[in-house]
Amino acid sequence: MFAWVQKDINDMPIAFLWLMVFLTAPIGIVITALDGVAGAMGITNQPFWEMALLWVVFVVAGYVQWFVFLPSVWGHFRAQRAI
Repeated sequence: MFAWVQKDINDMPIAFLWLMVFLTAPIGIVITALDGVAGAMGITNQPFWEMALLWVVFVVAGYVQWFVFLPSVWGHFRAQRAI
């Protein structure tokens, strides 16, 4: 919501990107790298809508990483340790 309200500030996409990378690390680093490769290949959108699309990708990846994958790995680790 903050990025939407402050979208006219020139550095908002950069601040948004770094915040999302921090919240979704380590998978956020991979997403940022893939976005950079896509940009180098000439696949770009209007800056704000690209930021909105990245937000969706970051949220989904972060959710899967922190609330699906990590608890699964932790449960497997605890089960192995209980044996």
